[in-house]
Amino acid sequence: MPPAHDTAAAADPGGGWFFAIPFDAIAGFEEVADTARLLATLPAGLDLERYSGADVGPGRRRLLAPPDVERMSFLERRSTSASALRRHVQRIEAARGARGEGPGELPGGAAEWRSGPTCYYMDHPSPRIAPLRRSVARFFGCECRCVSDQCYPPGAFRRWHTDRWSGYLGWEVFLVEVAQPGKSSFRYVDPRTGTMVVVPNRNDVAYFFRVTGEEPLFWHGVLCEDTFRWSQGFQVPQDWRSRIRLGTPEGA
Repeated sequence: MPPAHDTAAAADPGGGWFFAIPFDAIAGFEEVADTARLLATLPAGLDLERYSGADVGPGRRRLLAPPDVERMSFLERRSTSASALRRHVQRIEAARGARGEGPGELPGGAAEWRSGPTCYYMDHPSPRIAPLRRSVARFFGCECRCVSDQCYPPGAFRRWHTDRWSGYLGWEVFLVEVAQPGKSSFRYVDPRTGTMVVVPNRNDVAYFFRVTGEEPLFWHGVLCEDTFRWSQGFQVPQDWRSRIRLGTPEGA
């Protein structure tokens, strides 16, 4: 078997910035995959009309072409600095520190989907994500902070962004499940060429990409059409490629 980083490169259309790797191509990933699948649940009180109205139409249309960098940078900076979710995470982390708890400790209580402007999301860290976080940490052999837990109904989207002001820089993995393969997509701008790349979403795929606060930035977004899409994101170690072994996906 070739070295992991050589094998991973075959799944990398983004020149070392982005890798799309099926779960079953990663040796020993079964626990992570099984736990991620269990989180593909529908939000209570689901309102599909929220994501099909004219008020969100312009945001979806902007994903059809490469981003207007000046405009999207302004929107990203504004939304990040005012993010109630980010403040929630900061409050939890401050409370942990005051109690002397480690980063792996999670608050108790119920976990509920929240209806965001363009998709549903979970406050994180949350009890819901704890089993998957532990599975990801065991696989990589280190603590992996959760950065996202989202459900995209048909018509939902995540506008162009870079995450540069999120406080989570470095490599991340997003574990993706979809109700109908090919009915949603991850899209990004190749930092080498400036061209937009559209990656149709399939079930059971791990998306690895690098977030940086300096140029060239990794602009990316999500667009759902006629399907539900779930994704959970985690920070991973910078040497993640040396920690995995890749083989041939089942059925390939």
